[in-house]
Amino acid sequence: MARRGITAVILSVCVGFCVLLLASCAVQGDEQVKNKQTAIRYVNAMEAGDMDLMVDSCMDPDIVIEWPDHFKCPVTGTNLLKGREQVRTVARAWKSETAHNVDIVSAVAQGNEVAVLANVDRKFKITSNMKTYEGHPMAFFFRFKDGKVVKAVHVFDVLEEVELQKAKKYGF
Repeated sequence: MARRGITAVILSVCVGFCVLLLASCAVQGDEQVKNKQTAIRYVNAMEAGDMDLMVDSCMDPDIVIEWPDHFKCPVTGTNLLKGREQVRTVARAWKSETAHNVDIVSAVAQGNEVAVLANVDRKFKITSNMKTYEGHPMAFFFRFKDGKVVKAVHVFDVLEEVELQKAKKYGF
């Protein structure tokens, strides 16, 4: 009899643990889905130009956005943005100078991180002319905390853009 009681207790503890584990996985899965949806909205906001909404609703107050080392944001002179207000300022300036057509190729979520691969057609002003880059591949990597983006890394090849800007600046 005592053995059956101990077995029943162990079995109920194991069942309880499994239920908690499955519930935890379901919550994590739901969180991953929400994070992935937020990341996709963030990337699509480049095209829609609704970055103010993204800043307010989806970004942590201490967000960090990073671009490739060789890219310097014209507004800040650096490849790093810190905080919502700096992101908002850059997003407004950027939207006034550029237009984007975004085609998301893939989005993958794991844990609190999401990666998005997109092809972007970009039009932006260099001096008084508009320059277009079609099918410009970009990768975005996001880290989330409590449903908000705390870090975003944008990866793209800007070598041609940098060289063109240098040529214009120095008259080549």
